[in-house]
Amino acid sequence: MIQGRKYKVVTAIVCLFMAVGAGAASLENDSLKVSIGERGEFEVLDKRSGRIWRQVALGERAPLSSTPRIKGRLPNCPMHLSYSLEFDGLPRAGGQKKTVPFEVSVRLEGADELVAEFTPAKAAVTGEWREVRYPFAFLPPEGAQPNLLFPQGEGLLVPANTNHPGFLKLQPGQLYGGTRSYLNCVGLVELQSGAGLLAIPMPFEAADVYWPELSGGTPGAVGIQHGWRANRYKLDRPFSLRWQFTDKGGYVAMAKGYRRWCGPQGWRKTLREKARENPDVDKLIGAPIFWAYGVVPELSRLVDDLRTAGVDRCVLGLEQRLYDCMVEPTPAEQAERRVLVEKARAAGFLVHHYDNYRDTFERDPKLLAWNQVNWDAYPHDVVVRESGQLLSPGFPDCKSGVITPRAFMKYAKKHLPRDLKRYPWNARFIDCVGSCAFDEGVDWHPDRSEATLYYTRQQREKLMKYSNRLGQLTGTECGMDYVIPYVHWFDGAMHLVSFMNMPPGSFGLQGAEADGALKGRVDVQGDLDATGKPYSVSESVRYRIPFWSLVHHDDAVVTWRWEDGMNVPLQWWGRKVLLNLLHGTPPMYRMYASEFKAHREAIAQTHQLLSPWGRRVSYDEMVSHRFVTSDRLVQETRFSSGAGICVNFGRSPFKVSETVVIPAEGYVMFTWRPGQEGEETFEPPVAVRISPEVK
Repeated sequence: MIQGRKYKVVTAIVCLFMAVGAGAASLENDSLKVSIGERGEFEVLDKRSGRIWRQVALGERAPLSSTPRIKGRLPNCPMHLSYSLEFDGLPRAGGQKKTVPFEVSVRLEGADELVAEFTPAKAAVTGEWREVRYPFAFLPPEGAQPNLLFPQGEGLLVPANTNHPGFLKLQPGQLYGGTRSYLNCVGLVELQSGAGLLAIPMPFEAADVYWPELSGGTPGAVGIQHGWRANRYKLDRPFSLRWQFTDKGGYVAMAKGYRRWCGPQGWRKTLREKARENPDVDKLIGAPIFWAYGVVPELSRLVDDLRTAGVDRCVLGLEQRLYDCMVEPTPAEQAERRVLVEKARAAGFLVHHYDNYRDTFERDPKLLAWNQVNWDAYPHDVVVRESGQLLSPGFPDCKSGVITPRAFMKYAKKHLPRDLKRYPWNARFIDCVGSCAFDEGVDWHPDRSEATLYYTRQQREKLMKYSNRLGQLTGTECGMDYVIPYVHWFDGAMHLVSFMNMPPGSFGLQGAEADGALKGRVDVQGDLDATGKPYSVSESVRYRIPFWSLVHHDDAVVTWRWEDGMNVPLQWWGRKVLLNLLHGTPPMYRMYASEFKAHREAIAQTHQLLSPWGRRVSYDEMVSHRFVTSDRLVQETRFSSGAGICVNFGRSPFKVSETVVIPAEGYVMFTWRPGQEGEETFEPPVAVRISPEVK
């Protein structure tokens, strides 16, 4: 069954037509008419627009001749229709795919949602499987030129056709994860008409997605195929697909549909609600995220320098990875570090400690300090593969492991109170819980049979709840939204990471040429080419939309990943500033404290541009986004408080009206009232010009 509170089901007209040797049925409400073919495929007529979405069969069994036809059987509830269907399944032993029987229950919910629940039949429950796949995919309406909507990072729009010059090959497999979708959905949308469908699979911990080329439609057309992983080789619970159909409004309307779905799941909690629980939330609003490295005297000077530069609020990490390394700090060292944290807090900053309950390393004094995180968990609390080998997170030149979920809280309760007694942190960054796959925690050790996909998710949520209970403002990487109720900021959602080749070394500046140009940097409209140029997708307006923020902008603050913050050559800072303004998000800095002086003026200017805007809109819902020009170089977002901004990424001025002209690489803020578009009140336009580095 669908998890969470039941939606109110709008009464649907159910018709069952039986013919000789064939079956057909339909569900209908005021907005949609859903016809179900004899093999179980859907045809959906959106009566609001007249557009038709048809499913086609996938897989080697193209006609699906072995699939049972719909049975002439109605359930007791007249708003549901039930029948049998076969999925393609990969057995535990591998080899050829086999058909897996499921019982299907179909219903209409609300005005525009089609829900199909798939319950494995007895033969499927007793078998052992690696995965199963739903055998159909939707074709877009005839004549449509759709995009795949993939919420990786803030959100991607990719032409759904391999023949399109802007096509980008998406990664198949796990749908919901740090290098894939940050939201539990995927869709098809046509920008011109605004028609689209958004698919929401459950359970999200097991959901996979694939991108087959579809026959029967436009040549080269790419669709969406859904699949689910078996939980320790068992199909131990029902699966479901919820399709939300949009007749207009495009990806904005689709984001709002997903936002509505998140509420009953418990995946929404606003920053204002969180601020009532922890007043330190207000220190996060308009604050840059700053990861600083250096010895304690350098970091102490950095706190002073930030204030001198006008940075009056900041989420500051102070060499946090070295605090709990293998070498126990002396009482004098602890006292020195405590004074540093107290000084940063007195400056009004959120001072956070890095935490990680996923990675563990064999104790070795020759290793870097970071490679001593959780050394007390190795090897006895490491996930054991089915082969008996320990699961490694993949760090070279050292022995490492992934901590089994049953031990997350064991080490949190051991380390966290001790750490807070030593240093008065008011924030905590818990790595991996907003990014890593749930199957990383599936432990095959016979004494750890509870460590399943679903148990892994539960234990990660417990970590975040525990951090909250200890009064810590809590962040994590990427942006998986199942942890929204417990997370205050995410490092990563502004960064489209899935297809990226990261520059060498820890810092982006190490990927720079001698003249300061970043290797592989392309124009703001550029594509990712065969060489895998770094950053070309992440900052290209060709692909990026603020889908994450249209859903969750008022629930959590998001910024860039550590690989792709402001630690790039200065000539690229302006583009970052414009993207942050458009999305209403703060910048990300990552540098040694000794580097600050050279960037002081640039950081001061960036703070003056972004912090007031962040304070103005961070508590707001992002209510709309649009491409003002066809080349996408001019874009606009609006927020629920009546604030709006129009950003010009281009190299030429853009004329908004006779009196308002946005300079090249500039922006204009405005106020607006719902229902009175066209009567905006504009502030003076601004050109973003970050000054040269101070030598």
